[in-house]
Amino acid sequence: MGVPLNNKPLLHFAHANGFPSGAYKALLRRLEPDHRVIAIDQVGHDKRYPVSDNWGRLADQLADFLRARADEPVVGVGHSLGALLTFLAAVRHPALFRAVVMLDPPVLFGASALVMRAAKRLGKVDALTPAGLSRGRRRHWPDREQVKAQLGRKRLFRAFDPECLDDYVRFGTAAAENGVELVFRPEVEVEIFRTIPHDLHRYSRLQVPGALVYGEGSDVALRGEVRRFARRFGLQLSAMPGGHMFPLERPAATATHLRQLIVRLLGEA
Repeated sequence: MGVPLNNKPLLHFAHANGFPSGAYKALLRRLEPDHRVIAIDQVGHDKRYPVSDNWGRLADQLADFLRARADEPVVGVGHSLGALLTFLAAVRHPALFRAVVMLDPPVLFGASALVMRAAKRLGKVDALTPAGLSRGRRRHWPDREQVKAQLGRKRLFRAFDPECLDDYVRFGTAAAENGVELVFRPEVEVEIFRTIPHDLHRYSRLQVPGALVYGEGSDVALRGEVRRFARRFGLQLSAMPGGHMFPLERPAATATHLRQLIVRLLGEA
């Protein structure tokens, strides 16, 4: 039994780079008994919000989505790209949020931020981010069965919960000439990776309660980085088994952890 509808907090979910919100259906439906859930479908593809360095315009896209769709301040939850966009939007527009939960965000803090800033200036950023891999990503297949067969063998997808892999194939592709294609354009994915924020030190603390959850085996949200970030911004810090993609590897366990975190955060609000 869930929370009565009129008492359910409104939860907004923001996706990772390359993964439209439909890919998280298995996670989000497990949150629906206790929350009203909305999700921005796909950032980076609206010409009104072009991908810009440090992701400022993408954070604007998220904030404007909330202004249009949210009837009250939200519990903002995001994964990877979506985690940082949620943080940026909440710092800039605190009235839109009740709490923030960041799932394995790609935070660059201290020396790593300086290295990324230099790499951007020198045109070497593809060597430090997944942009180089995404640049050659295949976009077209004859059918969805072949999408699933190929992606299921790749390291990024290998540990996915079967339902999450099915949802990624279903919602992450669309009919195209002679087959299907990814809805998240690879060139947009590349540009998002290339413009990862290196200026997080400039931001003030959140004005709402916040938490950061990292994957114990993540190669993106590195333990030292997230600990420094959490201390700097006053975030509750916790870990989940799995890698960077743990929300899609363990959707049931992630939902349970999120429900517990959100109860604590809203108790602080």
